[in-house]
Amino acid sequence: MGKFSNRTLVFDFDGTLADSLALGLDLANDFLGDRGHEPLTEDQLEELRSMSVGQLLKRFRIPFYRLPGVVVEARKRMGEMIDDLEPVDGIVDMIEHLHKDSRKLGLVSTNSEENVRFFLEKYKLEKYFEFVDCGSGVFGKARRLKKVLARNNLDVANCLYIGDELRDVDAARKLKLDIVSVAWGLNSATKLEESNADLTVDTVQELVRLIK
Repeated sequence: MGKFSNRTLVFDFDGTLADSLALGLDLANDFLGDRGHEPLTEDQLEELRSMSVGQLLKRFRIPFYRLPGVVVEARKRMGEMIDDLEPVDGIVDMIEHLHKDSRKLGLVSTNSEENVRFFLEKYKLEKYFEFVDCGSGVFGKARRLKKVLARNNLDVANCLYIGDELRDVDAARKLKLDIVSVAWGLNSATKLEESNADLTVDTVQELVRLIK
């Protein structure tokens, strides 16, 4: 068996299960346009994928203290566009097959519970997750993960976290929780490979091979 066989799998949502990049670009352009910035192009999006949250705030001259308000506004705007959000290609089949293999699955997201539940119900995925925890702060994922694992009587050594951002790696490392980073989400493969993740995968098929 592989290193991650039989682990409880804890997934991030945006950028990991949900294909949020295109929608995120639309949301960012709405937000930035309201503040006098020029629209971002897809080429600029690739540049931004190599940045941390702190670097993004500096790039767009957004004070750190305004970040919670930005997150709340982004969740609201995403709720208005949530019907356009689709799963990453291959994710639905992967979740179904993992469930058939009796793997325990959970989800922890900074997105709102309303948005996440709508998505899971739309794609008939909710029944496969034993726990769904939403609404954690942008920099509060480590605390939220610790609480979620404790609430579900899960040992860190028996879990694997799967996410798409540098802050997912930071949260996992604070808990000594193994993490696999996926390169199809917010942060680029190059940036993730420079981080302290256990592994970075480029495709859903590669992730399936790794965790099965």
